[in-house]
Amino acid sequence: MTENQYIEVCKLTDEILQSKSASSTRVAIPWLHVLHLHLHKYEDIYDNNIITKYKISKQKLLNIASLILLLSKALFHSHYSKWLKSIGNQLKIDTLFVSHLLNKSQYYQENDFYFSDLPQKISDAGFKSLVVAINHTDVVDFHDTNINSKNLKKLVLPSNLGFFDEMKNLGLLWAEYKTLKKEAKFEKNKIKKKFLYFAAIDSLSSGSLTSLRLVTQIGLIIKILEPKSLITTHEGLAWERKIYETARQINPNIKCIAYTHAPIFKNQHAVKRNLAKQFNPDIILVSGNTQKQQLEKCQLLKDIQINILGSVRCLSKRINNTDLKIKNKTIYQQSCLVAPLGMKAEIDLLFDFSLECAKALPDCIFIWRLHPLFKFNKLKYSNLPNNIRLSDRTLESDLEESQWVLYRASSVVIQAVVVGLKPIYLYQDDKVNIDPIYEIKSWKSKVTSIYDFESTIKQKKGSYSDYQYALNYCLNLYSPLNEEILIKAIR
Repeated sequence: MTENQYIEVCKLTDEILQSKSASSTRVAIPWLHVLHLHLHKYEDIYDNNIITKYKISKQKLLNIASLILLLSKALFHSHYSKWLKSIGNQLKIDTLFVSHLLNKSQYYQENDFYFSDLPQKISDAGFKSLVVAINHTDVVDFHDTNINSKNLKKLVLPSNLGFFDEMKNLGLLWAEYKTLKKEAKFEKNKIKKKFLYFAAIDSLSSGSLTSLRLVTQIGLIIKILEPKSLITTHEGLAWERKIYETARQINPNIKCIAYTHAPIFKNQHAVKRNLAKQFNPDIILVSGNTQKQQLEKCQLLKDIQINILGSVRCLSKRINNTDLKIKNKTIYQQSCLVAPLGMKAEIDLLFDFSLECAKALPDCIFIWRLHPLFKFNKLKYSNLPNNIRLSDRTLESDLEESQWVLYRASSVVIQAVVVGLKPIYLYQDDKVNIDPIYEIKSWKSKVTSIYDFESTIKQKKGSYSDYQYALNYCLNLYSPLNEEILIKAIR
């Protein structure tokens, strides 16, 4: 997708979400929340060939099949009533954290993947806290409440509601589907007409039903446990916006706090979008000063308080001038960390490219690192050359061994720069820039071919002054976590 097309997509989604005929259910449709990492979903809007029409028909059938499967599970394999009982046994709380469970092992860890030990520190400060996690794992349901050694509770949201609750949400989506179809029928602008039609298709998708399911579940927790503050991750997702509205309907005085933990991309739209007031957070907390400045420049957010909370990703170890000179020395074997985002298309793109590079450069080691959502045994790769290593180590270990990092949208590049690696961005012609450090103009390289990559790693890495600017920029992206900021916000 070109940048001009991307800008048009953002404009059209704003118009459709803010249409006078739209109900609040429309906000729950993921397709109307433009994320940089899902832009491939919108490319069919600009195609008029037979293959596109086939894709549309196929998507309709897939949506229907997925809804039937979800409803069947809700009818025959639902553990929702047991989960409801566990909620009823909880004590009232002051603060509700909404996080994510990316793999099974995280369930048994004391610190949260996104919020680290902040829930515990908030509890130690006198505010009773509960962490609820959205389940992204293959485990269907976690039946028991996990309690860590310090008695901090963690709940995992079940994968379905009861059958009648699922049907109720589906009824809301069906009504919105008919409204979107009606708007598409009378729309004269051809691009917007197609956009409305695609939005209607996505309204009857498992993603839209999941959004409403999360809102129902979290809303129920808020109603029963009566937290005074709600803290969610904030990426501009549909359910995030919808839950703020639901929380305020249950308790008009609840404080809705959004935590933007990831870097903000060039022209990023979803986290900067100002919808109707009920869909916006009261406070946005960010991971560093760079994000704070980027959001403060956005006039749409001028009425929302923005503060720096910090990030668990902040590295204490920083490279100095002497270390940099060591990394710049000619060594017998170069190592490149390959860090794709947690998205299948991005994994395939970076791993396929680095595989060809590995074949062309047998003396260079390529360390493949996966996002916690994915596992190597579920990918298509086999019979890899000896200079490709599949990492099961800590990020710090991989960074220590590498001199380069090949990336596109992964925030791992930020930690890589802090410890002295030189970034190599894999660029695609005419595509929207998804580089999280796009404001850095020197120290990093941009490649489009194997020849570019080979030339890059054979060059000197760059001057220390170039690195110093990149280092300062990345240090401003991630500050150390400061629980006092959060305590002040909820107090």
